[in-house]
Amino acid sequence: MTLKRVEDRPTPREVYNWRPYLLALIAGWGGVLFGYDSAFIGGTIELLAFQAQFGLDQLSEDELAFTSSNIVSTYQAGCFFGCIAAFFIVETFGRRITLQCSSALFCLGAGLMLGAKHSLGMIFLGRIVGGLGVGGVSLATPLYIAEIAPPSIRGQLVGFYEIFLQAGGVVGFWINFGISEHVSFGSKQWHIPVAVQLIPGGLLLVASVSLRETPRWLYRKGQLNDAIVNLSWIRNLPADHPYIQQEMEGIRAQFQREMQENGTGGFMTKLKELTKPGIRNRLGYYSPTIFSSIGITGTNNSLFATGIYGVVKMVATLIALVWLVDRVGRRKPLIAGAVVGALAMYYIAGFVAVAKPSNVGSPSPAGKFAAACIYIFAVAFCVGTMSWNGISWIICSEIFPLSVRALGQAITSATQWLWQFVIARSTPYMIKNIGYGTYLRVRRHVFIRWSDKANSVLAKGVSLEDMDRLFGYYPHGDNVVIEEGLNKGEIVEREVVGSGVHGRI
Repeated sequence: MTLKRVEDRPTPREVYNWRPYLLALIAGWGGVLFGYDSAFIGGTIELLAFQAQFGLDQLSEDELAFTSSNIVSTYQAGCFFGCIAAFFIVETFGRRITLQCSSALFCLGAGLMLGAKHSLGMIFLGRIVGGLGVGGVSLATPLYIAEIAPPSIRGQLVGFYEIFLQAGGVVGFWINFGISEHVSFGSKQWHIPVAVQLIPGGLLLVASVSLRETPRWLYRKGQLNDAIVNLSWIRNLPADHPYIQQEMEGIRAQFQREMQENGTGGFMTKLKELTKPGIRNRLGYYSPTIFSSIGITGTNNSLFATGIYGVVKMVATLIALVWLVDRVGRRKPLIAGAVVGALAMYYIAGFVAVAKPSNVGSPSPAGKFAAACIYIFAVAFCVGTMSWNGISWIICSEIFPLSVRALGQAITSATQWLWQFVIARSTPYMIKNIGYGTYLRVRRHVFIRWSDKANSVLAKGVSLEDMDRLFGYYPHGDNVVIEEGLNKGEIVEREVVGSGVHGRI
């Protein structure tokens, strides 16, 4: 079966130029901040030098679990409030400025962590400030890319954010393994992974200066000429080209409809779909601890297994979001991934309950398969027809009306940060006290997502201005003509295969 790109209308070849890809790559680089910060901290806490300098090696098992969860979860708390605060910046000053402010906060957080001596106070403060930056990035990046991307490649371009997130995670997972192998005992062991945060943060801060503001935000702020200029540059077409005129007319029509009647039914329906409990980083934050819980013994072994986990997720995500997301759609991958991921969690829970693995000796064959199930879960989470990983960012960034798009993205992003905070606080205690029940809870959340997404709406290839009609939400009854003989109430899919263009209604 040939996989085909779906277009909302006949699209000139010039639209698929390097400019939207470059802008998406720059904005998507913010995913490295998220991915690295989420991945490196779990391994850093496991480093003996870190534990010795901050007295973690003197704590009881319960005290260590409490302190570790605090170090991890202060970051999620910062992300939650950063996402909410960024909403006001992204609406008032634009998507581009928000990315610049967020990357500056992220670098400040890394600097504060490097200033820690023997007290965890600066570590906590740095995690909170860095989290504020990542929260802003998690709001602004998907929003920015969705608003500059052509509809037929929107999923792929927003997917760059998740790809960079996974790439940052790989670096974060492996850096601690490399340090434990090659850097002698001392403060340098934990200084290096903390200092590496400055590289992606600094690069985003510098590169974001070259970003162009989204035409949709400019239009909403009354800057019509700037909106046309930026849209014309991004699409690589003259301002008077029919394609540019149609897209601007679609933006204008949606804006006028929203001004005439500010209905909330469609907004609340869409919001309900996306404010479900998230489990995306339970394995990421505490992966060394989780591998230890199934019998992968030794700090280096658990860090190595964690590094492999990061590579698997990155490769799987790359395949899913570059090649498949705009060809197979959003709904089927979510459902298939839920089923496979739940089966993997069932096996791990059963293994832990029956075998009761310890931290001594080599893992049994059943234990090795339990470790493999963690990788299977990662693949189910990320790849092919089995992906939740980046699709959630894509859906959140594309389905809301222009007038509430930033608010909708802020609420959904803040919700996932809230659940990540809950997960970060609870996971060490769950692994210690309920063992196999930890994986059964993950399985339950997987099935919640499966039952929810079974009836979700397909949005691939649909323009942002047509999302209201796709969801059956009409804030104003009149159709708006965007092409001779075609009303906006009709969504046309055009399949592009090679050089030929074929249309169907």
